[in-house]
Amino acid sequence: MAWATSCKVPISAQGSTGPLVLSTQEDDVQDDRDVPAGHERDGSPSPGSSGTRRAEDSRSAPEATGKRKGWRGLNWRELIVGGFLLAVAASIISGVLVEVITTHCLDREPPQEEHIRNVIVQEATLTLAGDVDAVIELFAANASVYDFACGSDERQRRWIGQENLRERYDQLPHFEYLEHAAIQVTINDGKYATATSHTQGGYYVNGEVITIPDESSCDGERWSLEKIDGTWKIVDFTYNVAT
Repeated sequence: MAWATSCKVPISAQGSTGPLVLSTQEDDVQDDRDVPAGHERDGSPSPGSSGTRRAEDSRSAPEATGKRKGWRGLNWRELIVGGFLLAVAASIISGVLVEVITTHCLDREPPQEEHIRNVIVQEATLTLAGDVDAVIELFAANASVYDFACGSDERQRRWIGQENLRERYDQLPHFEYLEHAAIQVTINDGKYATATSHTQGGYYVNGEVITIPDESSCDGERWSLEKIDGTWKIVDFTYNVAT
C-alpha cells in the first residue's frame, strides 16, 4: 500500500485493478462541512455539543432550582401557613415569658401573705356592708376582739367567742367608710401569723360623720391569725391601739 505525501489517511483501493481514490485534507474539510453541527460523521452527537449540554442542563435543573429556591419561590398558600405558624409560636413564647416574669421576676407577695391580707381586708369590707354572718365566719370559734381604748383601762373591753362577737358587730354604728390600711404581715412556721394595720374610717353619730381616728380613738390595730383546716382564721383582733 502506497502513501500520498499530502494525505493524512492511506490510499484505499476499490479493487486490484480499479482506480485509486485519495483522501486528502481538502476532502476532509469538505466532508466536515457536510456533517451537522454537534455530530460526528456517523451522526452521533459530539462531546460538548449543544445537545449534550442541554441534556446535562436538564439533568442538573432540579438541583439548580432547589439551590436557588428561597422565600421568593414560595406561593401564597405557603406564605399564609408560614405566617400563621409564626404567629402561634410568638403567642406561645410571649405567654411563657409573661408567666416567668410574673412568677419569678416581679416583687410579689408570697401566696400565704396574700391570703392573710385578704382576710383582714374582708373584715372591714363586710363590716361596712353590715354582713355580720360573713364577718363572723372570718374568726376562729374561740376568737376574741379587744377594744384597747387607746390604753384607757376604764374604757377597754373584750369579746370572746363567736356569739359575743356577733353581739359586738350588731351594735356597731353605721359606717360611711372603713378600711384597714398599711397592712404588714409576718408568718410564723407556716401556721401562725401576726399583722399590724391602721384604721381609716368614718361612722355616723346623730347624723354627723365622726372620723377615725379622733380625740377619743386611735388608729393602731394588731392581729393574730391561725391556719385551721387549711384556712386562715382570725384568733385575736385588737383595735384602738395608740401609735
